[in-house]
Amino acid sequence: MKNNEYLSEQELQVQILEEVKGIKNILRDNSKKLTHDIGYLDSADVMQALKISPKTLYNWQQKGILHGEKIGGKLFFQSKAIRDMMNEHFKRQ
Repeated sequence: MKNNEYLSEQELQVQILEEVKGIKNILRDNSKKLTHDIGYLDSADVMQALKISPKTLYNWQQKGILHGEKIGGKLFFQSKAIRDMMNEHFKRQ
């Protein structure tokens, strides 16, 4: 597009939506990296790492076995809390 051309309202809306999608993707990717860097895992990462189901993770939360924190509407778990829980579990066996 040349500098002297104007966008229609619809073209502008499409461009804005594309930019917003790009920003969301960047934030999502950086958020995941940041939470890993500072020692947090989201619930999907915890379930994958421990090979447990969503129901098991939920039950552990309800029983106080593993405590998560909601950040921005998403549940995160401290890596240290997961390691501590695993160490405690293996001590009992």
